[in-house]
Amino acid sequence: MSKLLAYVRVSTDEQGDSGLGLEAQAAAIKVYCDAQGHELYGLLREVESAKGKRPVLEEGLQSIERGEYDGLIVSKLDRLSRSVVQANEIHDRLDKAGAALIALDLNVDTSTAVGRMMMNVLATVAQWERDTIGERTRSALRAKVARGEPVGRKRVIPDEVRLLAQDL
Repeated sequence: MSKLLAYVRVSTDEQGDSGLGLEAQAAAIKVYCDAQGHELYGLLREVESAKGKRPVLEEGLQSIERGEYDGLIVSKLDRLSRSVVQANEIHDRLDKAGAALIALDLNVDTSTAVGRMMMNVLATVAQWERDTIGERTRSALRAKVARGEPVGRKRVIPDEVRLLAQDL
């Protein structure tokens, strides 16, 4: 495999503004490509939740499907997807295009049978992790509500301005 497209992603604007997470992911990918003799032909950067629409990733997948790259490389599988369904959809698209998926953190390369099997197992674990975090968060919010503590974002508009607007 010679022509790889890298994808790096962070979830929040704050992480995107600092750039540190994106830079760390890109650096790990570059080190791997240099060590393995792969050529890094493109680098896609995205600041978006894994749950949201990811236009940069979609554009990259389409370019791979057009044959512009031989594979997609990510530093961590959870930067690509935390959903088994979504990970499988991405893998299927890459597979149909004759392209591989490489996830550095897990040493997964789907150009091999073992790599494809490991990708499926690890995508399942990533989804379990996301679901567990969601359960803990909902439980903590229920506890706050039970104690009478406020939940949600703090109001940006002062109460007196909000009340005046309601009156108008």
